[in-house]
Amino acid sequence: MSGHLATRLVALAVIGTALYFFPLVRLVPLGGSNPAQAEGYDAAVAATAFWTDRLGAAIAGADDAALVATAMADDPAEAGERFGIRKGVGKGFDLFIQGRGKVVDKTTAGVLLRLTPAGVVLLRTGPVFGSTIRDAVGAGAEPRPPTSRDGNDLANEINRLAEERAVVLLVDAQVGETLRFAGCAKVSSPARWRGPLELSPVLVEVP
Repeated sequence: MSGHLATRLVALAVIGTALYFFPLVRLVPLGGSNPAQAEGYDAAVAATAFWTDRLGAAIAGADDAALVATAMADDPAEAGERFGIRKGVGKGFDLFIQGRGKVVDKTTAGVLLRLTPAGVVLLRTGPVFGSTIRDAVGAGAEPRPPTSRDGNDLANEINRLAEERAVVLLVDAQVGETLRFAGCAKVSSPARWRGPLELSPVLVEVP
């Protein structure tokens, strides 16, 4: 082996050893979060804390149901510009509204309320899926879940609380009685939207 070749082999070995211990590219988990930070996150605890400590204030700041329902009936796209909560650049949006209405019908889909002075909404009585409630009420804003998986877990826990503390109360709703409510709706396409607004409730009360 020539001296020149031996020198090159030694240099390559040194470079290889350096790259092994100090790689140029470091792989991180999807979402770019710190694993140590994610280890201490408990979605159930975070959801319960939000529901107990901050949901009331969020409801107080929700848009008026009658105003939004009327605006949606007139022009869904314009209503989205005024009241919609958006993530990303799509035309779809979420709504977070509160108000009072009289029960006018109960169906397999939910409880239909007529609002004062105008408008109707449907409070859904089925299982709650997706991230609409989490996003509309701001449950994932602060503190922000460390990873996307934690965010999904938070949405599931928020949905579970909605089912246990709001949706279940609709079982006993009677036609003719007035309910105070707050809920969230997703409008995927304003152009294809047909009423009434279908809400996943986070509050159901008989005043």
